[in-house]
Amino acid sequence: MKYILLLIWAGLVPVVVSYLKTQPAKYAKWAAFAMGIIPFITGTFHLYVAPIAWPAWPQFPKGMEISALDFLAIAILIGTTSKVKTLRQIWPWLAYFAAVVIAIPQGEVKMAGFFYAWQIARVALVCAAAIRIAAYADAPESMVKGIFAGLIFQAMFAISQSASGAAQASGEFSSPNLLGMMAHFAIFPAFALLLARKDTGWALAAFIAAVVVDLLTASRATMGLAAIGLALLGVVSIMKSSTTWKFGIVGAGALMVAAVSPFAIGAIQDRQATNNSESSDAQREAMKDAARMIIADHPFGVGPDQYVVVSNMGGYSARAGVGWMSATRGTSVHESYLLVWAETGLLGLITFLMVLFRPMIGTYRAAFRFRKEFESELLLGFAVATTIVAIHLLYEWLWIMFLLQYTFAMTTGVAIGIAIRLASRSKAPAVRKEARPAEPRPPLEEPVPSPN
Repeated sequence: MKYILLLIWAGLVPVVVSYLKTQPAKYAKWAAFAMGIIPFITGTFHLYVAPIAWPAWPQFPKGMEISALDFLAIAILIGTTSKVKTLRQIWPWLAYFAAVVIAIPQGEVKMAGFFYAWQIARVALVCAAAIRIAAYADAPESMVKGIFAGLIFQAMFAISQSASGAAQASGEFSSPNLLGMMAHFAIFPAFALLLARKDTGWALAAFIAAVVVDLLTASRATMGLAAIGLALLGVVSIMKSSTTWKFGIVGAGALMVAAVSPFAIGAIQDRQATNNSESSDAQREAMKDAARMIIADHPFGVGPDQYVVVSNMGGYSARAGVGWMSATRGTSVHESYLLVWAETGLLGLITFLMVLFRPMIGTYRAAFRFRKEFESELLLGFAVATTIVAIHLLYEWLWIMFLLQYTFAMTTGVAIGIAIRLASRSKAPAVRKEARPAEPRPPLEEPVPSPN
């Protein structure tokens, strides 16, 4: 069945290419919408396959995977044209890919390391496609609407799970924490559109869905960082350009946060009634101690996709006091930075930081540079989303999940594309009206002498 799906997706590539080539401005919007929604529905409709599958491998990725989004990215890159040198724009991803490949020989199971390198190559392809599609004026908004639609879709599952008694809803994702982190990519662009008074229907629906999702995940980090991010976005947006409307939206947002705070506290208390938070926090610290031991013993890394095996087989988890539970022994350290460092060494960590912060800083700069443009508000939404995700990764190992990497790459890619388009527009020479020759004045009439 998986090979049939691959053939179908491959057969659709020339179809999408033909549409994009004939009417790119029209169909680029639909391609962008599809890019936005696919990461949120991939698990539900199983829009990925693994020609080489290792389902029993204790870490992600669990094989050589290919998704529908990969084929869509290929179609976009073939079907659209651009003067932008895309490879130059995705160099952080290429550097990270190179660091991962260099670290593969450090691992005992080198095939697993190849799986992760393959995943990074796919994500870099999606980032390049996002940059390309952003060259079309309405495509970025369409991609954001796709993200909004995907989160609304997930919110319905989360509501159903909560109504069935789940202490933490995960939607159709593998964990509540992944759902909460994916919600960051919707709530901040939605708030940015509300501040810009643009697409307010879509923005309001997505904002409400994101708030519901954050509450139902009962994740302390998700809810706390969402509140911090909204405050940051409101303040920075007003600093960029202040209007009465913005002050009103920021005030309404503050009231909303105050109104939902009792529900957030209640959700956390319900979670604590079923889980021992103190024990969980202690185990997280123990896992970080194990990761630091691995880094000290293996400065060049233990190889991509190897952490769980090495931490257990090497005795690091035991020496650090990590308990014998699947939630601790069967998963990675709950900090993506330590995880990347332990697996791919210092070179991997440095290039990973480039992937996170290079586009983030550029997006903030572009938002202020083009502050008079509507897109500057959307750029701020993207910048704050990536900022909050970067902070959230201090508490989660979820960076290695391809759905999170896809969405991060799309968000940063479309932000880069918007900045390039606005920069090229500002550099375009202004069309000056040709000076028209002055019309000759009629000759002055000689005064008629008086007969007197």
